[in-house]
Amino acid sequence: MNKRLNFKGFKLLMWLIFLIYLAILVEVVILKNGTAITIARSRATLGLEMPLSKRIAYSNFIPFKTILLYISGQGYNSIQNIFGNILVFIPLGFLLPILFNSCKRLNNTIFISILVSASIETIQLLFNFGSCDIDDLILNTLGSIIGFVIYNNINFSIDNNLKLEIKTKNK
Repeated sequence: MNKRLNFKGFKLLMWLIFLIYLAILVEVVILKNGTAITIARSRATLGLEMPLSKRIAYSNFIPFKTILLYISGQGYNSIQNIFGNILVFIPLGFLLPILFNSCKRLNNTIFISILVSASIETIQLLFNFGSCDIDDLILNTLGSIIGFVIYNNINFSIDNNLKLEIKTKNK
């Protein structure tokens, strides 16, 4: 009974962390700490709203184009953009398999990560809250894979310790 209560408490804590993570993700990536909304309002007020066709033209749909630009050092804040896009999705890859049994399989975690990242890129494109870039989706997905690997390593270590503890008690 006590272990069941601890598991429910742990699961509740993980859900709370997940919801806080999603709120931070929206705030940092989509709203850019409020500056995206301010810029969008200013553009609309000044009549500088960019039409969707132009935003699409400025978007990057060629995989690795921006990443290669960043690696060559030509992009603005290159290192920050590469590692920021990876780091921001590590918690997603770590938390999904804890919260959803179906995400204990890497392909399911990747699928959900792609959906979340594609949703963010679409919102940025439609509402002019930043640039839409396929490379962000690639880097975000890489971050989720890293989070999943971290989860698996921790889970494997816990499983092995429990098995060792059970074997020791049985002797």
